Amino acid sequence: PQPLADGTHTFAVRAVNTAGVAGDPISFALWVDTTPPSITAYAPTPGALLNTAAPATTATVGDSHSGVDQTTIQLLLNGAQMPVTFDPASQTLVMYSAGAYREGPNNLELRVRDAVGNAAAPLLWSVTVDTVPPVGTLAIHGGAAITTSLYVTLGFSATDDTSGVVAMRLSNEMFGGYVQEPYATLRELWALH
Repeated sequence: PQPLADGTHTFAVRAVNTAGVAGDPISFALWVDTTPPSITAYAPTPGALLNTAAPATTATVGDSHSGVDQTTIQLLLNGAQMPVTFDPASQTLVMYSAGAYREGPNNLELRVRDAVGNAAAPLLWSVTVDTVPPVGTLAIHGGAAITTSLYVTLGFSATDDTSGVVAMRLSNEMFGGYVQEPYATLRELWALH
């Protein structure tokens, strides 16, 4: 009358003939698994901004009853199925993504089933890859060719197609001594030396 809980249930059966004589009992186990696998952790983090085109892409996938069916694991990156390995002992899934991520937004989808066909709800998330540095221009005193002033006004124009520009690094030397400041289109009183 009640649904059976997930797990193993043992039943005993004894046949009785019309004369009322019972035979030896036999027992059998019935295994019930109605719970889909669980995805307890995954990387990269949803919404992450990544500065590499080959981030570590992993997931922890487990099923406490029948186990994960490795042949059903699908990890899609921008709609294309990617090669993965799954270690049942550690319940770790690893995707080999070298060169598979594209610049800008990337969509991931993870699908997994257990050994009896229970499917976890697809896990969907997205990350953004930005490996291209910003580009920009610099003008001293509004584009003046020369100056006699030790302190100058710097004008900036910078763009980044993927993640925008939030900071700038200024220096009078090509290879060091940089000062990082929030991005602004003007910087007054910059000391030349």
